[in-house]
Amino acid sequence: MTSQRVCFEDWWEPSLYIKKKRVRTVDDQSSCTGTGSRERRAITTSTTATLERAEAADIKRCARTDPKFFSCLRDAVQDTLPKLKNGLPKLGLPPLDPLLVSELRISQGDGPVGLNLVFKDLVTTGLLDNDKVYNTEIDLENLTINATFLFPRAIATSNYTVNGRVLLLPVTGAGGSKVVLKDCTCKWHIQGKRIKKKDGKEYMDIQTTEIKMTPKKMELQLDNLFGGDPRLGTTMNRVLNDNWELVYNEIGSSFEIAYAEVVRQHARSLFLHVPLDELFPEKL
Repeated sequence: MTSQRVCFEDWWEPSLYIKKKRVRTVDDQSSCTGTGSRERRAITTSTTATLERAEAADIKRCARTDPKFFSCLRDAVQDTLPKLKNGLPKLGLPPLDPLLVSELRISQGDGPVGLNLVFKDLVTTGLLDNDKVYNTEIDLENLTINATFLFPRAIATSNYTVNGRVLLLPVTGAGGSKVVLKDCTCKWHIQGKRIKKKDGKEYMDIQTTEIKMTPKKMELQLDNLFGGDPRLGTTMNRVLNDNWELVYNEIGSSFEIAYAEVVRQHARSLFLHVPLDELFPEKL
């Protein structure tokens, strides 16, 4: 499978007058710019330190000397995830639900499922609904964060084009698609580095983020397969769902790459706005 890159696009939500962010995954050989693409920009904020601190105060903090530090950290993440759904604009965090991916490309592999699949205007909802955080750990010396949580149900809808094969059966089509992930265990690994800003305080600058998602079930619906042939389309959708684990092994890593970059951008904005000593003070 070819390697991929993730590109971000900013746009304005007219009804809210706020800037949101979406992500585009492209092949390494492709450019993040291109025909019809909008200017890519980093999220910037003009909020004052007072407003930033006020917003940060809404985030549960944990004293790094607390014997139950990791337990507190887990509760803090559990408390914060629902707030990320609507965003924390004063900290430069746009809404995470719905999560928009403008384009995601999957190249044909060598396994039993080989697909050239393109999702466009991918809209994912449910990633932050009723999540259960199992554990969260942070190494303040090496600035690594590991978290494991479960989301019950996430739905990704898009327009798609596909050609390839599934268990030696040819598949081709273009139309609407729907992917449902159920009872999905999600593991995050975040790596940062320590920086000192002009205010003399130390911050965590997020460098990389890795996400691994393991659903207990995936449901997939591709409309208009084989030019709209209802019999062939119904049969192929049944084959795809009967062999969903093979299909997920083919497409899952591309979703993980896209979602990981969104998490990196959000986490980076959060940690660059709030000093480490304020997020994790010695004592509360």
